[in-house]
Amino acid sequence: MKIRSIDASAFRLPNRRSFKWAGLNVELGGFVLVRIATDEGLIGYGEATPLPDWGGDFGRRSGETLSTVISTVNEIFSPALVGSDPTAVTSARQKMDRWIKYPQMLARIL
Repeated sequence: MKIRSIDASAFRLPNRRSFKWAGLNVELGGFVLVRIATDEGLIGYGEATPLPDWGGDFGRRSGETLSTVISTVNEIFSPALVGSDPTAVTSARQKMDRWIKYPQMLARIL
């Protein structure tokens, strides 16, 4: 079984009350839905929450948005993972880690 496609899209849920994570200065409410399809017809879903105040490396602010998360999934992670085994989670995490750090170099190699 191989990953055939990975697609990310934005969604928003209505809130009954304010929704914040401890340490964030803004409310959350916009999320990213990630859909992974295999060549055997299986489909899996995941969710990502953009964190505009996330500290990142060395406490720097990254300013994640819906657009940056969707772009990262669709333009960096998808090309890295399409064709790989969806059950090889450790391998997928390692690929995503390398591709997020060195996407231009790896795009030329692969």
